[in-house]
Amino acid sequence: MTQRGGKRVGAGRKPSKVVEARKVIAASGNGQVLATVNENKIWRGLINCRDPRIKLDAMKYLTDRRDGKATQSLNANTTITRTPEQRLARLNELIALATGKTQ
Repeated sequence: MTQRGGKRVGAGRKPSKVVEARKVIAASGNGQVLATVNENKIWRGLINCRDPRIKLDAMKYLTDRRDGKATQSLNANTTITRTPEQRLARLNELIALATGKTQ
């Protein structure tokens, strides 16, 4: 009898090189990795980049880190335009279409 479900060796999505690199960095300690580079110089280089997209992304990231991300507002105002009888009639129409039965 074969087993169904559960963990299987070699199954699933293969990890990308980026994910593997992140795991290595996390295992070695982020502080050690960052200690080997001049962060301020790198950020200044990104902010002074000729590509406006890179400059904008760097500025957005740094601003979000400094100020915190802005909250996203959500507007949930809705208007019900159908009566319960109209909704029931529409539901029956959709069921008939789905089952192939026409009235």
